[in-house]
Amino acid sequence: MQEDTVDIGAYEFDGSTLVTGKEHIPSLLIYPNPVQKGSSLYVDLSGLRTQQLIIRDVRGKLVKTLILDGEQQMVDVGALSSGSYLVLSVNDRNDYKAFKLVVE
Repeated sequence: MQEDTVDIGAYEFDGSTLVTGKEHIPSLLIYPNPVQKGSSLYVDLSGLRTQQLIIRDVRGKLVKTLILDGEQQMVDVGALSSGSYLVLSVNDRNDYKAFKLVVE
């Protein structure tokens, strides 16, 4: 007898790799975190498709939207005030991941 299962396609490993059944899918890395006010944030997209980054403040206000494509990109966060932000990463398949970003 075969069990019925529902695959929602969201598997996360607490490292730099997502695992889905047979394939390994690299995950997005954002660093440094916390980032110093006036400096840059680096986004490592190694092996990933195009990503859209959406940065919102703690009240939910849209602060910045970026389209990233390539292996590693630098994001200027010099205009962000000190505090906490929510960073949403969305790829072209509408898979998303949320990160907390702290600007010191």
